[in-house]
Amino acid sequence: MQELIDINRNAYRQSFHPSSLAWPQALGADEIAYCSRFVFNDEHHGPEALVYIAKELAQLAEIEKHVSAVMALLLADLGGAVHELAAGHGLHNALSCFAAEELQHADMFYRYVRLLLGRDFKLTDNRLAARLALYQGDDSMQVKLGALVAGAYIGESVMTVFEHRIDRMDPDGQFFVSQVVKLHGADEARHIEFDHFVFEHMIARYTPSETRRFGQILQGQLELNRALGIDFEHLAMSALGRDYLTGNVAHATQQRLLDVFARLVFAGGRARRIDDVLDSTVRAVLTEFAGITQIHPIRQRIAEASQ
Repeated sequence: MQELIDINRNAYRQSFHPSSLAWPQALGADEIAYCSRFVFNDEHHGPEALVYIAKELAQLAEIEKHVSAVMALLLADLGGAVHELAAGHGLHNALSCFAAEELQHADMFYRYVRLLLGRDFKLTDNRLAARLALYQGDDSMQVKLGALVAGAYIGESVMTVFEHRIDRMDPDGQFFVSQVVKLHGADEARHIEFDHFVFEHMIARYTPSETRRFGQILQGQLELNRALGIDFEHLAMSALGRDYLTGNVAHATQQRLLDVFARLVFAGGRARRIDDVLDSTVRAVLTEFAGITQIHPIRQRIAEASQ
């Protein structure tokens, strides 16, 4: 299908390797003050802001590795898939691009976390085995893929809100954290468009039994995401010894959006584009935090990235 192929047609122009960034040896005082403003809306919580950003990006790195691993499983099984989209190279190409870019993101975030903290920040158990177990049954490719991208979509949408906040606070990318987030967003715009494609061409066409299994796998994945977040929160509190939550505007907004987005997107057991289901209350939160009322103007962002 041409629509699927077109999503990644210009990926080579829009995707950037982590080594393309000019990595600093250490964070300067201006960078730390900006991180504090970004997270707390003031300049008095620099160390706490660095811990919060590190915790979130280390957690995200693990989730992106999980997504890549599951996509590798789906790629390995694609030859036996019974679905019109499994014919040709379009779906294989889309999964390959998505999986490869997720690994690059994980590499970039772990490197950045070490820069933020001056040390490694890793879990001994990242719950990967439990994640893979969700996708190793005899469910169809389209059910597994639907649950995978739907589970990732909520976090991707929240991350895009933070990208918009950076666009408003640091439009020229003066600060390194802005460069990291924007580099990540160049790929995420395509990933989100692929999510929307799966929503419309797979999930919307599920049978009742496929819808039931989709919901079960998705619920398991979302529960693992929450558990992973708790694991990293405990690690941050025990290993770094800072209260990074009190007064944290970014964290409060993030948690609110995660809960609301999941409820709105998956209402009725399906998956819908978040911008199609936002209500006035959520739009008010988005306006205050990031200066937006729409999250994913995908095609416009992709076109701008390729110029």
